[in-house]
Amino acid sequence: MKKLLIILLSASLISGGKVKDNTEYLKNEIKRRIKKCRVGYSIRKSDMIMKYSKKHGLDALVMANLAYAESSFCHKKVNKYTGCVGMYQISPKWWSHLIYKVQDGKYAERAKTEPHEKFLKYIAVNTEISCIIISTYLNRYDGSYEEALKRFGGWETAYGKRNPKKMQKYLDKVLAR
Repeated sequence: MKKLLIILLSASLISGGKVKDNTEYLKNEIKRRIKKCRVGYSIRKSDMIMKYSKKHGLDALVMANLAYAESSFCHKKVNKYTGCVGMYQISPKWWSHLIYKVQDGKYAERAKTEPHEKFLKYIAVNTEISCIIISTYLNRYDGSYEEALKRFGGWETAYGKRNPKKMQKYLDKVLAR
């Protein structure tokens, strides 16, 4: 993981007086990671991660690592204990109201009559809601990815405080330390 981080950092270094655009490299790296998990839709998932990370001013690699840490990129995953849904394991109880705001209101009308869990399994909806949540937490915690991820992953609860080693392992996995 550390070698990958070094490669990604070196891909964005100044070369010949101009900064290289590593967007394509980053997109391919995310696709490779998704394919490695054998969950399908790797191109669509990597496109969504890149698109919404950029839209909300987030690090695409962190968002890809977060999807891997939460569900191994499986967009159909439902946690039987918490009820969290999708690639980023979004809690319908707390975050389903964002369905009305994402995708330019595309699902707003249908969300009034259909269960929200259904929409949270959509790759684009789940990814955009996750980006909104992370950017909200980054604003709250003065740009600290570590604090934002602790909040996103539920590590600020009693469970997280009782399991500091698990929390640190999660943060290391997502932040590619």
